[in-house]
Amino acid sequence: YVHNGKAHILCVSESEKTLDDEKFIIFRSTVPAGIEDNVYDDIKDAAQKIVDAFSLKTCPMLMQMLYRKGKIYVIEFSARTGGGLKFQLVKENAGVDIIDLAIDASLGQAKAAEPKYTHKFIINEFIYTKGGIYDRLDGFDELQKDGVIDVYYAFKESGTDFSPEIRSSGDRIAGFNIVADSYEELI
Repeated sequence: YVHNGKAHILCVSESEKTLDDEKFIIFRSTVPAGIEDNVYDDIKDAAQKIVDAFSLKTCPMLMQMLYRKGKIYVIEFSARTGGGLKFQLVKENAGVDIIDLAIDASLGQAKAAEPKYTHKFIINEFIYTKGGIYDRLDGFDELQKDGVIDVYYAFKESGTDFSPEIRSSGDRIAGFNIVADSYEELI
């Protein structure tokens, strides 16, 4: 989140993708990302350079990066929140409602992000389908009630017809988050 021209890192997640017909489809995001602690400083530096170069004042900011051999490579950035359930990852990780901050900023009522990092382990999992007509989700209410999952979302309405191939994130039926105190508990 950018506030008064200063970049604040609220969440760094690692996305897992599958190659399907030469398309990369994200099926999971995990927090914390599997990077060394010093890389967070590199991410913050890169974010601030973007903020300075484009004279950003107050707005959400999404950065997508590749991480290879200890270095980050920014491949995309935009003054927007992340899609899908990224807002949930930010809220779980930093205790910040990025959607509320973005709305307030757009209404000229900008507020500073005040992160309270939870140091939790979080998986944001997506469910896709290849072909068929979506009817319903079963068992998610019970999983949430029993504390197995933290939250879930249905992305499609009953009766949605899916093509025989997964083409994009638009073919997600649902998503859910698991939140844990340790990596072992998460798994």
